[in-house]
Amino acid sequence: MKKIFFLIYIFLNFNFAYSQNIELKSREDVEIENLESQIKVLENKIQTIKKLKNDKDKNDLKVALVLSGGGIKGYAHLGILRVLERENIKIDYITGTSIGALIGTLYSIGYSIDDIEKVLDIINVENFLETGSDTTNLPLDKKESLKKYSFYINFDNELNFSLPKGLKGNRETYLVVKNLLKNYANIKNFDDFPIPLRIIATNLNTGETKAFSKGDVSKILIASMAIPTIFEPVEIDENIYVDGLVSRNLPVEEAYDMGADLVIASDIGAPIVKKDNYNILSVLSQISTIQSSNITNVSREKASILISPDVKDISAIASSKKNDLINLGKIAAEQQIAKIKKLPKSSANRKIEKIIEDKKEKFVINKIEYNKKFDNTTVEILDNTFKNLLNRSISKKDIENTITEVYNLKYMDKIYYSINDNILYLDGEKAHSNRIGIGANYQTGYGTTFNIGTDLFFNGKFGNNINLNFKFGDYLGLDLGTLTYKNRFGILTNVGYNESPFFLYENRRKIAKFMNREAYLNIGIFTQPTNNSMISYGILSKVSSLKQDTGGNLSRNLEYSENQTKTYLRFKYDNLDSISNPMKGIKVDLIYNFAGSFGKSKSNLYGPAYNIKGYIPINPKSSFIYGLNLASLRGDRIRADQRIRLGGIYTNINNNEFEFYGFNYQEKQVKDLISLTLGFKHKIVYSLYFNTKFNIATFTENNPLENNNSKLWKDYSKGVGISISYDSPIGPIEFSISSDLKHKKPIGSISIGYKLD
Repeated sequence: MKKIFFLIYIFLNFNFAYSQNIELKSREDVEIENLESQIKVLENKIQTIKKLKNDKDKNDLKVALVLSGGGIKGYAHLGILRVLERENIKIDYITGTSIGALIGTLYSIGYSIDDIEKVLDIINVENFLETGSDTTNLPLDKKESLKKYSFYINFDNELNFSLPKGLKGNRETYLVVKNLLKNYANIKNFDDFPIPLRIIATNLNTGETKAFSKGDVSKILIASMAIPTIFEPVEIDENIYVDGLVSRNLPVEEAYDMGADLVIASDIGAPIVKKDNYNILSVLSQISTIQSSNITNVSREKASILISPDVKDISAIASSKKNDLINLGKIAAEQQIAKIKKLPKSSANRKIEKIIEDKKEKFVINKIEYNKKFDNTTVEILDNTFKNLLNRSISKKDIENTITEVYNLKYMDKIYYSINDNILYLDGEKAHSNRIGIGANYQTGYGTTFNIGTDLFFNGKFGNNINLNFKFGDYLGLDLGTLTYKNRFGILTNVGYNESPFFLYENRRKIAKFMNREAYLNIGIFTQPTNNSMISYGILSKVSSLKQDTGGNLSRNLEYSENQTKTYLRFKYDNLDSISNPMKGIKVDLIYNFAGSFGKSKSNLYGPAYNIKGYIPINPKSSFIYGLNLASLRGDRIRADQRIRLGGIYTNINNNEFEFYGFNYQEKQVKDLISLTLGFKHKIVYSLYFNTKFNIATFTENNPLENNNSKLWKDYSKGVGISISYDSPIGPIEFSISSDLKHKKPIGSISIGYKLD
């Protein structure tokens, strides 16, 4: 028993003594142990990395060049590249975002810095960022459609509706980039480029950064430069991508992932700038800048050499600052020259790729393959168009022309292509070609009109366009039009009702206003020899009434045509680069009418009406303007509503209305007209234009209230005007002041939106 008690005693004392040595770990103790463990791991990692670094030969270190986005500020990258080339720095990898991706890609495939500069000049980044698309090669009917609506909703034949994805499409840009890349456009793996490349874009659905290493490089570049709301997003492998600057404007991390030991980062992104006053737009811009800057700051800290040109005071669209930007890039690089000189040197000269137009280079396509997502109808339509390219000698220009033909069919919104082993691979997106739209216009002397309508497109054995438009405001109108065509031939019809003003002037003072109301039917045939031209022949029949709104009893002595039927032959050509503020191209509209009226207003009338206007570029920001109007009426009785009207800032050849700076809208009524316009146009800043015009006209008057003793080639009227025009989201806004040089009385005019004829 004593032994048992003794053992219990010993056991209790042991446990008591042991318990005295137990320490309870606090939260701080646990955290300290974890940190010490991490420190040990990091110390081991540091030692390993140091050993790897010491084992490397300096000249074996891999150097990456990282180029950020920043619009026109991309010229600063060129200044940095010039310094790196001067120091013969070895570049093993390139990563880039947006304009940095474009410059990086061109440099990767061997473009010289001078040639990259020429490319930026040619594509003109300022114009590249314009919200309006280049309409040079747009079909004529498409150009007319664009003038109807300021806002629209697209939908397909299955009634899937969609708002515009962006203010500007990327069709033309894709083909431009495709040509720039030449022989490398069809290389799928970017590691196979002379300098391996990564292009950064942002997944719009997830917000994640995507570093593209393979695929259609032209298409991926377009995605990397797709500024949200400005450019349409780009679909790649069933994902939607936009500008890489949204998630990673300075892709340093991606450069290290490629295997770089050292990273040279050129950052031209917009810094956070303190402002005293904000509006709704500047708030949104500042929020975007803050988000981008916070992400970029992390990347900046990881760069081995950070070069930051001082470009904060230069707009991302200020192309006039090109030379300043290049110089700022050089200055920023020189500030880091001590570090730059320590970088590994290149052992061989970089192969320079010459910019040579290779569109005439011939090759043969034996097979066409399509994206598996295309349905049978899409494949059939594309087959019918592209089959003419098979098994014959063709060039890339032939492919581009065929793509343009597909766009003219309005079935496809985008077409992407690549060529491998004599196989043409086609990808793209179907168009939501149908749309419902609204538009509005105000013009001094004319009034206010609104337009709502829909354009429908059906593609089968024949292409069919159906449009229904309703005009209201100061004037009412309803028009139902159709185009049915196959290849370049077709039938056009229009039926509807339209109201338009008719004014009488005496001694330059408006004394009467009439409302012309007409119901009409137009049937014609047409052919389109080229994408920009159309020849049509048709018959137009209309029944009219003229109601006087103001001006006493003048209507009692005013004759008008109660009915009229005319045949016409018409030629139209339009390759202007914009429907609102063109800087180059020519527009021609020539029509010859044979008209007759019956009943009480019986008469016969014939004559031509010609309108030509063009723009000849002087430099990227300035153009010379020229124009010629010619019209003549012959017949036994020229009615009031048939007269040629001169004055205002718009020409509408359908209504015999011709512009003339210095005259009010419809101020002169004539039966013969020859007028010449000369002028100058200058882009002041983004979407803002200055115009000055001088016009001279000779005519024979046909106004019962005016002196009709004027004679063609004997009497002349001269006028001059200046205007400021802005391409707004609702259409062009124009303020003008003009004066007839004889009377020298200034006329002010305002026009808002597209003129709805």
